[in-house]
Amino acid sequence: MAKNGFILHVADPHLFEKEPARGFHDLKASVEGVTQDTKEETFKLTLELLDKRLAKEGIKLDAVVFTGDAQDRFSTGGHTWLRDALLEVFKDRGITQKNIVATPGNHDVDRKLLAGNPARFKEFIEVWRNGESVTPWLDVTDNAESSLAHRFENEGKTFEIYPINSSQWSQTKLKAPASIFSMLPELTKSLTGVEPDFVKKAYEEVILPKVEELLSADIARISPDQLFYLSNLMQQSGRDERRLRIVALHHHLTAPSVSEEFRAFNDITDLSLLREFLRENEVDVVIHGHKHVENLTYDYVYPSDGGSLDRPPHRMMVISGGALEVAKGASPLRLIKLSGLPGAPEVEVETIPLATRGLSLKKGPSLKGRVWRENHAIAGGPVIITGTDINEVYIRAVRAAQEEARGGMLIVHLDLPNTTAEDRENLPFPRSYPDPDSEPSGSAEHTWVRDLVSWWQLPRSTLEERIPYIHGTRLERFAGRFNQIKRLTSLLRQNKTTSRGIATLVDPTRDFTADGSKEDFASFCLIQFKWHVDKVGGRNLLDCIGYYRAQEFKHWWPINVAELRELQQQVAAAVDGEPGRITTIAADARAVLTRAPGQVAVPVIDRWLDQAPEKLAGLASLLAGASSIPNGTEIKTAWSEFLASQASAAETSNYNPEGVPVAVDGLQMLARLIEEFSADQADANELRVTLRSLAAQNERYEKSARNRAAYDTWAPMASYYLRKLADLTRPMMSK
Repeated sequence: MAKNGFILHVADPHLFEKEPARGFHDLKASVEGVTQDTKEETFKLTLELLDKRLAKEGIKLDAVVFTGDAQDRFSTGGHTWLRDALLEVFKDRGITQKNIVATPGNHDVDRKLLAGNPARFKEFIEVWRNGESVTPWLDVTDNAESSLAHRFENEGKTFEIYPINSSQWSQTKLKAPASIFSMLPELTKSLTGVEPDFVKKAYEEVILPKVEELLSADIARISPDQLFYLSNLMQQSGRDERRLRIVALHHHLTAPSVSEEFRAFNDITDLSLLREFLRENEVDVVIHGHKHVENLTYDYVYPSDGGSLDRPPHRMMVISGGALEVAKGASPLRLIKLSGLPGAPEVEVETIPLATRGLSLKKGPSLKGRVWRENHAIAGGPVIITGTDINEVYIRAVRAAQEEARGGMLIVHLDLPNTTAEDRENLPFPRSYPDPDSEPSGSAEHTWVRDLVSWWQLPRSTLEERIPYIHGTRLERFAGRFNQIKRLTSLLRQNKTTSRGIATLVDPTRDFTADGSKEDFASFCLIQFKWHVDKVGGRNLLDCIGYYRAQEFKHWWPINVAELRELQQQVAAAVDGEPGRITTIAADARAVLTRAPGQVAVPVIDRWLDQAPEKLAGLASLLAGASSIPNGTEIKTAWSEFLASQASAAETSNYNPEGVPVAVDGLQMLARLIEEFSADQADANELRVTLRSLAAQNERYEKSARNRAAYDTWAPMASYYLRKLADLTRPMMSK
């Protein structure tokens, strides 16, 4: 069962500042009896009011995470005050010293001592470590066998926290050049007329202290020894059980704001090593302070060892803490809620505003996000592509079908514009079709796309015996009688929450055989329409999802999308909605790289039987000797394009394992019409024979396995008849 956890994050209180900060109220005059809370009193009041709120909401705290700088420039007493306040206020919220996780900040070290001196963390150790709080492994103080509590694990063992010390070298002294210490004799010699004792005194009391001050460096660094210890500790934590892994440290990974700071050693010196450590040990959340800037973001860490750039990055959530700055109203407190543990963790971070005496504690702003391990993808799992520009999405989808999604599941999600009359009139189609690697050649052939889509959506077709799975016949006359579009339109009109707006294009009683042999049915298997409300515009949008058992992306995905859009527009108009998003789900993604499309690109000569029989009759009249016909130029162009496309499909370099588009019924009808229209039967005989011979070759190929061997048998004969048709019809086409 998913469980919640609660962590209170305390960052940078800087207690007992040496120069007291200006209070919340601007008291320009001193009046007896008029005072305001000190910084510490404001902080304590905030803790107390927060405790009351948590008690009212029935919330227990699993842990307090303190990320450093209880002190201000090593002012004493801050750690003790903070510990005592936390234990006193939150004792009923479950807080003891053992579930406080504390790590030092750069203001918590004694800057008078060198980095190798263990006494630099004296107050931090006395207050937190000796009180059995969870503290980081400390260089110099600890060793590889340290058995102290350097890891916190909540009672339910759903999350763990590792403190890291990034302040070991903070406020430390750099080694001065040896030449500095040999300056005194040279100064004494060069300053003639000056007493040597005076020169010595000036050197020791003025020059050397200034040099030492310049050599002070506030270095943020995490030693490899500490990371090595932590890595071993993490490996012992039972990674077979899914636990949210949290790291707490003082310094930032990256600047949490765009504010610029000119400062030496501003960032962790070995940051790349730390980031690789976090990636390798699958840290989910990083909590830090130091910059006094609140932020919640994701950080992506890519493998540092080279190799394939396709390897996914490791994603971490980074929680940056503010500081106790009363004058600015800035707070050092954040309440972190962990939900969905252990399997689907989500983190919500609420800033706890500073309290004002006399007022209740307000709820602060909050942000939340998931910390699922998305980079743990299953090999061969679905590839998802999303976008709003069909030209970009087309190129990406083809690439994916060629590479990472090849033979696997590819989901493409499109949120297309639908705002202008042109958007609604023209079906979406990529400019670079059918070659996504080419430069766009201009606007797509919208007429060709719409004609092809319209044919596939015919409720009846003269080609139905040859192609029984025409989409429109399955949607509007399923099993010869049931109109699925009418059903789902009625359902969607009545119920805006229904998920039953589906229609199937596969008929097991018609398409399936007992052993699965000799089956031939459409790849387009299922369509679903579903309402969603546009949160910005408040419009009712109708989404469309198409499922394909196999889908070819270079040639056929664009036509599939155009077909889905056409259906979406029709249904949306019938239910008083607007077209929304389009999603295609391909169980078997393919990208055929030939120039010839797959066989379901039914040639125009066949489609004319359903869509424009008058054009087929006009073509027959021209080929039978008529000098002119209505729309003659258009028909001549269509014939020339048909011959060119069929010739291209028959080129051996254009073999398509999906099959190639071949005309049959249209050629046969054209031969019969020429026979009817021709005055001189002898002159037309060779043309009719050639048309029928090509139709016979195409029909044999279509009924074959359509593999390479069948293609190699068909292509030479088809090319021969196509060349002959071009020669025979050229005189009529040139009139």
